[in-house]
Amino acid sequence: MQPLRPDTDRLRERLAALAAQDQRLAARLHLPVDDSHLRRLPDDKGGPVVYRLGRRWVPLSLGSEAAQAMLAPHGEPRRVLCFGVGLGETVQAALERWPRATVVAWDRDPWLLRVALARHDWGAALRTGRLRLALASDLLRHLPWESAVVSHPVLDKVHGMERALLDHGVGSKRALMVTGELFVDDLAEALRHRGFTVLPWEVERHAVEEIAHNARLAQASMAATINYTSGMAEACRAAGLPLICWEVDPTIDSARARGTTDHVWVFTHDPNNVQRYQTGGFEHVEYMPLASNPRTRAPGPLPPDHPYAATVSFVGSSMLLQARRLRARFDGALDRWTAQGGSSPPQDLPQRVLALQRQHPGRFLVSEALDAALPGFRQASIAAGLGDPGLMLGETAAAEKRLNTVVGLAGFGAQAWGDEGWRLIEQGGGRYRGRAGHGQEINHIYQSSTISLDIDRLYQRDIVTMRVFDVLACGGFVLAEHSPHLHELFEPGREIVSWRSYADLEAKVRHFLAHPEEAAAIACRGRERVLRDHTVDHRLDHMLAVSGLG
Repeated sequence: MQPLRPDTDRLRERLAALAAQDQRLAARLHLPVDDSHLRRLPDDKGGPVVYRLGRRWVPLSLGSEAAQAMLAPHGEPRRVLCFGVGLGETVQAALERWPRATVVAWDRDPWLLRVALARHDWGAALRTGRLRLALASDLLRHLPWESAVVSHPVLDKVHGMERALLDHGVGSKRALMVTGELFVDDLAEALRHRGFTVLPWEVERHAVEEIAHNARLAQASMAATINYTSGMAEACRAAGLPLICWEVDPTIDSARARGTTDHVWVFTHDPNNVQRYQTGGFEHVEYMPLASNPRTRAPGPLPPDHPYAATVSFVGSSMLLQARRLRARFDGALDRWTAQGGSSPPQDLPQRVLALQRQHPGRFLVSEALDAALPGFRQASIAAGLGDPGLMLGETAAAEKRLNTVVGLAGFGAQAWGDEGWRLIEQGGGRYRGRAGHGQEINHIYQSSTISLDIDRLYQRDIVTMRVFDVLACGGFVLAEHSPHLHELFEPGREIVSWRSYADLEAKVRHFLAHPEEAAAIACRGRERVLRDHTVDHRLDHMLAVSGLG
C-alpha cells in the first residue's frame, strides 16, 4: 500500500480560500499531522483509498452514486451537516444537490480535511460561505444541530462520542476522553451514566497546538484515558485538567512524567506496574483490576444455525505479530548496546534465553536469564528509553506458550478465534476459526462454548485478564489461569475455576466437558459476582472517589 499524498498546489489554493473565511482553521490545517491511517492500494491508474479502522483496512471511497444516495432522506434542507468528511464525496454531493443550502463539513481528522480539499474544487463555496469546514472540537460551535445530518457510513463507526453529542446535546459537566480502541467507548459510556458530557480528545494524530486548542474549546472539568500516552500529564497540566488513567494493556515502555503530577491518578491492572509509575514520577498510583461492561457483554439470543459452538475455545491475540515487532526492537537495542561499547553478547543470545524459558513454562525467566548472560544490558536499555528487552523477547515466549496451550487441547476439540497467527495451531490438530468482531460475535462465542480458556501473558502472571470478566458477563464458563488476585475477586470453585499447570488444565477440561451442568452453575454464580462487584461502572466510581472528581 502507498501513502496518500494530496496535490500540493490544489491544497495550497483551497487553504487560501479557507483562510479568507476562517484564518485560524486554515492555520490549524497547516500543522503537522499523522497520515499513517490512510493508504492507496497499488494500481496502474491509482488504486482505491483504504482507511485503517481498528486493526483492519476498509475501503473509504464512496463513489458519486453512493454519496448521492446518502442525501435521499433529507428533502430540501437549508442547512446540512456532513458528519465525517472522508474523501469529500458527501460534501460535494450536498453542494450539488442543494445549491441554496449552507453545508457544514465536519471531521475529527485534519488529514482527511486536507485530502478532501485537494480532491474537490470548493474554493468558490468557501469564499461565499456556502461551505464551512469544522475540525474536531469545532463541532461544539454548531450544537445543538436541528437540521439535516449526512453521516459518512465508514467514519460513523469512529465518531461514536461525537454522535452522542449530536443526539443528546452538551451539558455543563464535561469530561475529555482520550480517543483509542479497546475499552475507550466503555469508559465513555460509564462517564455519561454518571452525568458527564463526554468529548473526544485526539492526542496521537493531532499536533501539540491542536491538542491544546481542543482542550480549551471543550471547557471540560477533567480528562480520562485508557492507558497512558507519553506527554499526557504535561498536556493536562498545561490545560488545567485533572486526569484519570486506567491502564488495561501491557507495555514494555517506562512511563515518565516531567514536573508535578498531583493532578494525575493512575489505576493499573498490573500490581507490578505500581512501582514502575511511581519511579517515573507519578504521585497517585494504585492497582485496580479490570472489569466488564454488562451493557455490551451479556448473554442474548443466538442466531439460528449459528457457527459459534465449541467444546473448548480461546478468543484473543496469538501475539505472534507483536512478538515479531518486539523482536526487531530487541535486536535494535542489542546493536545499540554493542555499538556504545557494551560487553559482547554470547553467541545466539536470544535463542539460548528462549530455549531456557521453554524448559520452565510456569515461570517467566527471560529477564533473569538476560541479566545473567549480559549484565547491564537490560537496565541500560530501560534507562535510555528504549523499553525493557526482557519484555521484548518475552513476547515471543508468551506467544509460544499461548499457541502451545491451545494445541495441547486439540484432542478435546480446541478452537481459537483471533489473528492469522493462530493458523499455526492447525499443524498440531487445533482449529482456527478466523477473527472475532468486538461486538456480539464475541458474546456468542463465549456463551456457546462449553469451556472458554484464559491464558495469560507469560510475563504477566499477577493479573486477572479482561477475558475472565467478559466471559462471565456473557454467562460463559471460563477456565482461568491462576493468579494471586483471581481468588481475591472470585470465590474459587464456586464462582471461578483456575488452572496452574498443563496437567491441571487437561484434567479440568476433561472433568467439565463430562459435567457441563456443573460448569453452567459455576458460570451463573460467576456472572452474578461480576454484576455485583466487577463492572466498568464500579471501577469508574472508585476512580472518581479516589481522585475527588465525582
